[in-house]
Amino acid sequence: MPVLRRLLELLPAAALLLGCAHEAGEPQSPTPSWHAGWVLPVSEYEFPPKTLPRRTSPATRPTRGNVPTPVVPSPLRFAAAPGVPTYADGRPRPLAPELIAAEFPGGDDCLNELHQAGVSFQVVAEKRGVSTPIAIEGPIGGVRYWTVAGGPMVSDCRLALALAKVAPELRAMGITAMRFSGAYSYRMARVGRLSLHAYGLAIDVHEVIVDGTSYVVARDFSRGLPNGCATGAPLLNRLACRLAQLRLFQELLTPDSNADHHDHLHIAIARAPG
Repeated sequence: MPVLRRLLELLPAAALLLGCAHEAGEPQSPTPSWHAGWVLPVSEYEFPPKTLPRRTSPATRPTRGNVPTPVVPSPLRFAAAPGVPTYADGRPRPLAPELIAAEFPGGDDCLNELHQAGVSFQVVAEKRGVSTPIAIEGPIGGVRYWTVAGGPMVSDCRLALALAKVAPELRAMGITAMRFSGAYSYRMARVGRLSLHAYGLAIDVHEVIVDGTSYVVARDFSRGLPNGCATGAPLLNRLACRLAQLRLFQELLTPDSNADHHDHLHIAIARAPG
């Protein structure tokens, strides 16, 4: 009995040690906690997001007896074209990575195409994880990218080529500048894999400028709209909707996706197969 009593006394301490060991083994971000951009794979986010409060009312969530009726996201949210495969929330699924790789090649082919697109850039020294690292020295297709920290945007050439591809869409919306917090950043995603930022293939956009007016994602993106593509929808919602319709981005996360993206749009293209 004294032995059994002693074992029982040691159980709380043992449980505490196990908890510490588990926490120590969790993937940690190598960047400061204020840095936005931790991402989930597109297959793992949902609407309404679990990490944000559900804003429903009896009118939008009727009940049958004591059982609430599930809220079904409107298929108009992203206005996918007929026949285009979508996720459960109506977002068009991106094109296959091999098709994206054909659209945005890597290496010298990418550098040549970016030069032909009129983008000013410099090839930079090797960046861990990045196949063709470059520093952007001017606007991309007439859209300027800047960060509060200053300095050029460093990314893989393929991401810059994708931004050049969508530049006419941005300009058609009146967008002349975008403020971002991160493009290339060698860090882990929340699920324990490398983020697409680590490959220089993602950018986090916090603010856009239209005719001198600032539109900030944390303030001006309207969560939960049934149709973000509608003419009268807020500009940032229409921007996210249009980017989704283009089907060029493997990851397109907004404040509707989860709490980690409450203040920015995470835009990323897929890695080239192989």
